[in-house]
Amino acid sequence: MLRRYVQLHYYILNIEDEQIESSIANPRENRKIDTLCSTYDELDSVCKALLQDDVTCSGARALFDEVIKVHLKTASRLVSAP
Repeated sequence: MLRRYVQLHYYILNIEDEQIESSIANPRENRKIDTLCSTYDELDSVCKALLQDDVTCSGARALFDEVIKVHLKTASRLVSAP
């Protein structure tokens, strides 16, 4: 759904409707949405790699370690949660 919003954002900005204008994301939120979409793409590629038939346990562990390294901020929140 976010990806579709990103694709349509330029066109949404050109619609002159108060309800739509009050509902669209501001520039700061748009940057967060773009970051979220790129993160999703990265994680989706890892998921697709894990679904391959030739993935070994050590290969899966290497992929998981790379995700943790890249997304350490999120991982630290998960680890510190009670």
